[in-house]
Amino acid sequence: MKNQNKPPPNLDALRQKAEALLKNEQAGSELTFADTLKLIHELEVHQIELEMQNEELCIAKTAAQDAVDLYDFAPTGYFTLSKEGNVLNLNLCAAQMLGKERSHLISSRFALFISNDTKPIFNQFIDKIFSFKTKESCEVTLAVDDTLPLYAHLTGIMTGNGDKCYITVDDISERKQAEEALKNSETELRHLNATKDKFFSIIAHDLKSPFNAIMGFSEILVEQVSKNNLKGIARNAGITFNSSQRAVDLLMNLMEWSRSQTGRMEFNPEEFEIVDFINENIMMFDEIATQKSIVIKKDLPHDCAVIADKAMIGTVLRNLLSNAIKFTKSGGEILISVIEKPDEITVSVKDSG
Repeated sequence: MKNQNKPPPNLDALRQKAEALLKNEQAGSELTFADTLKLIHELEVHQIELEMQNEELCIAKTAAQDAVDLYDFAPTGYFTLSKEGNVLNLNLCAAQMLGKERSHLISSRFALFISNDTKPIFNQFIDKIFSFKTKESCEVTLAVDDTLPLYAHLTGIMTGNGDKCYITVDDISERKQAEEALKNSETELRHLNATKDKFFSIIAHDLKSPFNAIMGFSEILVEQVSKNNLKGIARNAGITFNSSQRAVDLLMNLMEWSRSQTGRMEFNPEEFEIVDFINENIMMFDEIATQKSIVIKKDLPHDCAVIADKAMIGTVLRNLLSNAIKFTKSGGEILISVIEKPDEITVSVKDSG
């Protein structure tokens, strides 16, 4: 195939020569055999040149159509913007990103589709492209109707004559959503770790009292056994038992908290007598309250049946009582009351701490 850059034959010269020969023939002058052969040869060469140019034009047309198809159906949005930020041209993907027909977007201002919080970033991005004449990039949020925000990465460069710029827009919403989910997970994990550390610290502190009581009264029991002091043994054995029960309850609280954080704590409602249940839990704290000279008062009805998860209610009640004793000064008091309503009851723990 000939070089596409080869100049075409002089069509005007061929036309003038043919017209001159035609006039000579019409005037009666005879065309020589050599002139005829030469003219035929030139016409054949001209025909070959035209066929080759036509073939090259077909190839160029096909390539141009392929380029248009690639431009239109590319998964990336392409925009051509003026220096004022108006849309001069765009492909199908770009129109789909903005949720409008391509013809309706021509001449519209691209900044209208940028969210208010990222519009300053976009304005700075455009200014840099035309001011520094360099390739620039940024991340913005496209605000399209009432749909979810579309996070986009923009890359732009100015054209040679400097009157417009080409912008590519990549949808990075999935990546941004994944980053946001990871950030939320990290925040939640830090919160859970902080809660866990605080809870462990509270449990460790609260366990000291019952274990110290167990150790102290066990030592007294040993002495009273040797002295055969049955009355003292019975009293101190009861105190030791209550302290042991308190330690067990604290450990159960820790296990229940652990199950609740891992989603393995089941809800099992049942009907039970709430007044008896409150009295049973108060007994676990009698000795600790006595050691601090704290009086536990009760304002409870004679009986009151409820439907609830007994384990969960017990955990909450013991935590409230434990905190009330911890923060009430020596000589203070704690009031536990039950208020009955038509469809619910309210249990409150009030302290003077």
